[in-house]
Amino acid sequence: MKKILFINGGMRTGGNEDAIMKAAMEAAKAKGAEVVDFKLRETNLLPCTGCGRCKSEKMAYKCKWHDGFSSILPTLLDADGIVFSSPIYYGYISGPAKTFVDRLYCLMNPAKGPLDTKKKKFGVVLTFGGTPEEAAQELAEKVKGYFRMTGADELKTVLRGKCTEKKSAAKDEATMAKAKELGEWLAE
Repeated sequence: MKKILFINGGMRTGGNEDAIMKAAMEAAKAKGAEVVDFKLRETNLLPCTGCGRCKSEKMAYKCKWHDGFSSILPTLLDADGIVFSSPIYYGYISGPAKTFVDRLYCLMNPAKGPLDTKKKKFGVVLTFGGTPEEAAQELAEKVKGYFRMTGADELKTVLRGKCTEKKSAAKDEATMAKAKELGEWLAE
């Protein structure tokens, strides 16, 4: 059974990320996958302070903070697939999503070498209002780069522009179909 971790960086309950992620999760479950739903808005997530403790032999690949990130890190590394979602605000992912990505820094330890992780499928879900789709696609590739050290290899994206209303993604059949395809692909 595949284990898929869904990291939701949307801040609005019932918002566009919730709708897309829910459709993808339901599709993955229908294909027999185990789904872990991790909402950043419900998580105590401390920022990376750049203290460098994670670069020591003793703390390699761990962070000094004991918070929501440390609780999900084992699942993140063990999962067969990851989906990361965020709205795009001012050309970048949401603040809590960026804080989460910053905490991935603990997985880089030059003294110990690359972390041995299994290859996994990776999905990026980005919603946006006025951002050009090309810029959203570039951001999706950048986000994949952050997750490469966790084993993220293959990438699929679901981009939904013109999200000026809370429920606009849920009303769009094409977006919901892409979300379902993403969930099914992750569970294969």
